[in-house]
Amino acid sequence: EFDRKGITIVLPSDFKELDTEKWDFYVEDDKVAIMSDRISKFSQINGLDLSKLSLEEYLNSVLATYGIQDSTTTYLVEGYYATFYYCYYTVEEKFGYMMMVAESDAFFYLINLAADYDVFQETKPLLMEYAVKIQIE
Repeated sequence: EFDRKGITIVLPSDFKELDTEKWDFYVEDDKVAIMSDRISKFSQINGLDLSKLSLEEYLNSVLATYGIQDSTTTYLVEGYYATFYYCYYTVEEKFGYMMMVAESDAFFYLINLAADYDVFQETKPLLMEYAVKIQIE
């Protein structure tokens, strides 16, 4: 079980947690990396007051920041450990990502589940299996 910065997830024993300055939470095994960052809903980004955003609006702002808002389809998952929006995207031909956003009362969470580009398509079911296990504080 990994529990850090508002996220809890139970993963297979071959996952290891790594410290990184870029992410609040980062774990990986030889196939998948899961990374997360959280931001207070009481802050602003580029003049955008996060306290006024719904979870879907937060996702759209993140997609715009990444420049992928027009090249991906988003989906909603309700009723597991958390309600979240997600989408898939790739970076060049290096990595494939399942990006998800979730929220607690005080924070928005940006979570990326990543796999090597060559195995990304067949790894999608595994990424979803891990995504639905993520619990938000």
